[in-house]
Amino acid sequence: MRANPRVRIMAVASLLMAMGAGGAFAQAAPEGGSPKGVSIVGVAFAEMELGALADRMGAACSAGDADAYLACVDLTDPVWATEQRTWAADFARQKPGDVGIAIETASVRLGPAEWDGHTLKAGDAAANVTWSWSMPGRDEMRSVSYVARFTRSANEPDAWRYAGPLWEHLAGEGVDVMFISPSRAMAEQVIDVWHEVRTRVHEDMQLVVPGAQQVKIYPDMGLLQHSIYLSYADPLSGWNEPGESIKLLMSQGRKADGLKGLLAHEYGHAANFAMGPQANESPWWVLEGIAEVMADPFQGTVKRSRDRVLKWHDADELAPWSALADFYDFDRKYYGHVYAQGCDMVAFVATLRGRDARNAWLRAMAQGKSIDEASVEALGIPWEGVQKAWLANVRSESLRQRVGDEAPAGQPGT
Repeated sequence: MRANPRVRIMAVASLLMAMGAGGAFAQAAPEGGSPKGVSIVGVAFAEMELGALADRMGAACSAGDADAYLACVDLTDPVWATEQRTWAADFARQKPGDVGIAIETASVRLGPAEWDGHTLKAGDAAANVTWSWSMPGRDEMRSVSYVARFTRSANEPDAWRYAGPLWEHLAGEGVDVMFISPSRAMAEQVIDVWHEVRTRVHEDMQLVVPGAQQVKIYPDMGLLQHSIYLSYADPLSGWNEPGESIKLLMSQGRKADGLKGLLAHEYGHAANFAMGPQANESPWWVLEGIAEVMADPFQGTVKRSRDRVLKWHDADELAPWSALADFYDFDRKYYGHVYAQGCDMVAFVATLRGRDARNAWLRAMAQGKSIDEASVEALGIPWEGVQKAWLANVRSESLRQRVGDEAPAGQPGT
């Protein structure tokens, strides 16, 4: 159990008294801890201060107080700041239950230092951290543990701020990959395939996403889910939201085309978001549909999606488009439809009017047009007409397949 602030202060005071005045601040930390020149007293004070910071963070999360939580976070990096603001905004949708954040005090190190291949800069601190939390309506208690980095506030140099996991970096052409030690091989693989993925997505969506794309590789599912929201519990292999990094789950056995497809899907989101400030307000199936189309050159997602749509059609299990529109409010039986049916419609729009029109349709929604307004503007027909044309196309292919399957041996289907 963590000591309360009063106990921490008493512990540090006792340490100071035991060490005496002479040369106390010149003593180096024990071997395996912080480097020579970082005093035991300095580490002890950091242990106390980081523990108090963790208490404030946990209390803010438990109270659903986004502002109080964000006051504990280093928001100087714009991508991390966007991720954390989005993370804390989820409190308004699903307030957490009890949230505890524990600092393993014996692990606290002050930079400059090396930690399992990771570089801790001078002035920063790192420690093993464990989060434990519950969500109302769910029985299980969840937890994650990792090495976290802490920084001093520029405005309050005596105050520590939480800066997320302790990452290592690899830079490539147009990409900055952040990873934790077991993920280095996958990080190198991302660097190797990034140019091809980026080029294909840019060409197909007819734009260039400005700047280098940040990619973060998480070593386990729990930590990836925790990075999205405390309430997030669905299994996933990748994630991207406006202004955020592409987040990937480490998989050492993933083949090159599998990684390219995953990256293309997530970078397809980034390209979609670059089309306009309201892109993320597009129907959810549109967002996932174009992302799946971007993965097609590497994973054959368009054909796979059409095959699933044909089966759903024949079983009278196609979903209403309105049921696939809202990430935060949908029937879970339609989860697969969001991706496959969405992919099939986005691919059909390009077949119907061409790639230029498809991208104009996406761009119109990204700039605030409703799907009906975007359909009239970019495709020349209302959204209802697009739906009817798509359904007629699906029915026609289903009929051709059934006729072909039922044709007598030796005779072609008609």
